[in-house]
Amino acid sequence: MKHISQPHPMLDAGEKVSGRLVYLDDMQIDGLLHARLVWSPLPHARILRIDTEAARRVPGVVEIFHHGNTPANTYNSTIWYEDQEEPEDERMFPEIMRHVGDRVAAVVAETPEAAREAASLITVKYEALPAFLTTAAALADNDRLLKDGGAHLAVDLSFDYGQTDAAFAEADLVVTSTVSTPRTHHCAIENHACVAMPEGDGRILILSPCQSIFSVQMVTARALGIPAADIRVVKSAIGGSFGGKAEPILDPLCAFFARVLQRPVGITLDRAETFTATRTRSGSIGQVRTAVRRDGHILARDTDVRIDIGAYQTGGGFLPGSMSQRMSRLYDVPNQRFRGRAVLTNTVSSGAFRGYGSPQIHLISEINMDLTARALGMDPVTFRLHNLIAPDKVDQVTGISVGNARIRDCVEQGAEAFGWKGRWFPSDPLTRFRCGVGMACATHINGCYPGFHEATTASLGLRPDGRLYLTCALHDLGCGSNTVAAQIIAEVLDAAPTDVVFCEVDSDLCAYDLGTRASRMSYIVGEAVRRTAEKLKEHLCGIAALALNQMRGEVTLEGGHFHCTGWTDRRISLPELAAWAEACGTGLEVTETYRATANPGSYAAHFAEVEVDVLTGRVKVTDYLAVHDLGRALNQRLVEGQIHGGVQIGMGYALLEDIAIDPETGVMKADSFSRYHLVNAPEMPNVRVMLIEKGEPTGPYGAKAVGEIATIPVAPAIVNAINHALDSQLTELPITQERVVAAELRKMASSLS
Repeated sequence: MKHISQPHPMLDAGEKVSGRLVYLDDMQIDGLLHARLVWSPLPHARILRIDTEAARRVPGVVEIFHHGNTPANTYNSTIWYEDQEEPEDERMFPEIMRHVGDRVAAVVAETPEAAREAASLITVKYEALPAFLTTAAALADNDRLLKDGGAHLAVDLSFDYGQTDAAFAEADLVVTSTVSTPRTHHCAIENHACVAMPEGDGRILILSPCQSIFSVQMVTARALGIPAADIRVVKSAIGGSFGGKAEPILDPLCAFFARVLQRPVGITLDRAETFTATRTRSGSIGQVRTAVRRDGHILARDTDVRIDIGAYQTGGGFLPGSMSQRMSRLYDVPNQRFRGRAVLTNTVSSGAFRGYGSPQIHLISEINMDLTARALGMDPVTFRLHNLIAPDKVDQVTGISVGNARIRDCVEQGAEAFGWKGRWFPSDPLTRFRCGVGMACATHINGCYPGFHEATTASLGLRPDGRLYLTCALHDLGCGSNTVAAQIIAEVLDAAPTDVVFCEVDSDLCAYDLGTRASRMSYIVGEAVRRTAEKLKEHLCGIAALALNQMRGEVTLEGGHFHCTGWTDRRISLPELAAWAEACGTGLEVTETYRATANPGSYAAHFAEVEVDVLTGRVKVTDYLAVHDLGRALNQRLVEGQIHGGVQIGMGYALLEDIAIDPETGVMKADSFSRYHLVNAPEMPNVRVMLIEKGEPTGPYGAKAVGEIATIPVAPAIVNAINHALDSQLTELPITQERVVAAELRKMASSLS
């Protein structure tokens, strides 16, 4: 193949590195007003009075908005299709504050400086209400209402298949572990921003660096209480998301302000506001009980997970279901019980974050897998190989095939390449620096099938200049989705990827699409683009036959030209055909809708080596191997970039990152990069990537997803390596230096007693 599996650079790479790419906050918009928000300092409180008199005297102030002069419509910010019904507990400006950083008011002014000054002059009198800052506290008092009309327990989901209790009764060994995962933030370089403006036809245009234009459109319509058709959304260039911009947060506010004031209005959050007032990865506490035979086969598993979804339900209500599906698609467990509870607390809301529940549930289960192997006296690789799921297995929870699942290949080939057998030995307990190795497996989905209208529509045409143009709600979040789509089109139509032009992602121009979520871009949207390109190729061959005065079946496309069968000198190029068709008034565009028919699993096995300094507690990851079953790499360079980025996020999740909400005050302690610590380039190990490319029949050219799964097995692999190095059972993340030292001191005290 000419373009598939080739390392084409990103189409917008030059614009990015040169600084020419225009992000939303770079745009110069005539007459733009600037909004600044006022945030709640309390985790739970009722607003008794808002005094705006001093703020209104600031020169340049146009209007001040709060719960008294804005719509009281409730909505759920995770809506992404028209007839979707979810619990609606959020509003633009509530009267009751649910967390520190909840929205109190907004000043709209001619300049950012005036808006900021006026916002600082607004005074608010609150009535403090009881705050529940942990899931344990919330569930202990579930009868007390966190919000009007609802209790703390938002979702309680469970499944139980097989004979779980009987299997536990006959087990040779039962291993129980409890793992807690932290609340973490996306830390995209671009803070949250939005601009809205009135259009000449009376509608409101929203410019948003979002993951779904149609989600923005529908959520905003519900918040304002107007038809979705009255709102047009255009996606702007996005400076990183990782799921943080999957839900419209500022868009309803901007749209309402612009509609009332009939002028463009923009909101750009600063870094602290992005931390405290947008979304985070949810924290969780999970207990796993695993029943095994002495030969290493799992008989049964019982998992109970408590998930902190924060103050508003938003997308947090989907997390128990998301986690439950991961439990049945990785290991072949014949008897299994699961319970997942999404709990509302007086903390910042949770939402999507690269994996959507998978990182949490894999930490909980994969740490337990290692502890179970240790209890059996068995190598963790061998133990996993005894229990991994086989290709084409039907998931017992969803009833869907896992597809060509090559997780066994990942583990076997990865262990050999990593030299696992030569490294799996106890570390010297008397040395300061201890080495250990760990591994973890993971699975993730490919789209939303069988639910949520999993389909994509694409239109592809030939321009008069011979270039191809694609109209599709393809939301590139900066990871190269456009580039991969261009490669697919170029492969089918024997063109260059740089000859593909992308129409704006615009709700007026693009057919409905779910947007970038659920690892669906390459697998679902890529297949839609491939089928559309094949349809256009057939259409163009028919037109070329007319242009060349040949029968339809006697024309083929090769080398950028349409050739007549049996003739060497009769041919026509794409630009020539475009000019001929334009002169004849012949249409050169086709449209195709692809509806998913499957949802196979993507799989990975990661291997890590660590060095632990027991004196300081510092953990250094010294070697790393990521092995991925992705069907086929459409662009190996971009795949490797995704995996390297995923490892960086996973390392931070394991060792450093925690927004650290104060359990007494509800204040976020780590709301800036000076207090929220990330893994930087000097801390990154050499990351080796191995790809298992055995194809997925339902994916484009055999491809399936890699974007989200790249980060999922990282943290458990590193935690397992630390526990191997220290002969410990650390299960509270992140594994900070303090926790390492404390574990070592406990072990020393135990040996002396």
